Amino acid sequence: MRTCKKCGVEKELTTHFFGRSKASLGGYLTSCKPCNADRKCQYSKKYRATHKESIAASAKKYKMPDAVRARRNATSATYRLNNKEKVKLNQAAYFAKHRVRLIELGKVRSKEWLKNNRDKAHATRKAWEAKNKKGRAEYRKAYLAENRGTIAAYKKEYWEKNRVHLSEYRMEHARKNPEEERGRREAAKNSDCYMLRMLGGGSAPQELIKAKRLQLQILRETRKCK
Repeated sequence: MRTCKKCGVEKELTTHFFGRSKASLGGYLTSCKPCNADRKCQYSKKYRATHKESIAASAKKYKMPDAVRARRNATSATYRLNNKEKVKLNQAAYFAKHRVRLIELGKVRSKEWLKNNRDKAHATRKAWEAKNKKGRAEYRKAYLAENRGTIAAYKKEYWEKNRVHLSEYRMEHARKNPEEERGRREAAKNSDCYMLRMLGGGSAPQELIKAKRLQLQILRETRKCK
């Protein structure tokens, strides 16, 4: 095991996590591969920002002719089209061989991108949610129906572990937002969970839950009239 000098995380001393180096202790670099990749990426960004003219001149000098580029792209596309299974197997084999390094490198790059593009990521997610609103609602409904027991057990366990903190937070929130709290309580009194408690707990068909909800609504309206 070795602790990375950059991120401080202890990892196995293998080529999956650390690059080889004859000059380093044990024959491995002191920083892990994801951190080295991140460092190289930062250095590359800084270099490109301070050497724009020289990079542009070099790119222009060694630029591949358009005809050659088009021919190579066409050849590559044709190969991928005619060897889909082989390409897929090669990609899967490469990922399996470098799985740990690729996952960690992806996490580092994703975190860095989100840090530098927070507004863009937020806008993209909002647009996706708006576009897939119906599908997300259907998926959520199906998931809740299939995992009702698991979700209830998790909520109960979480409540038991954080009872004091959650109670204090709810009381403070209700004190600052009385109208919102009143609306929340009214919505809770019409929820399926509340109806099941009124029916004695356990489970019940939707028809019985709807009937109980209607009964309570009539009872509340009657009390208001009095």
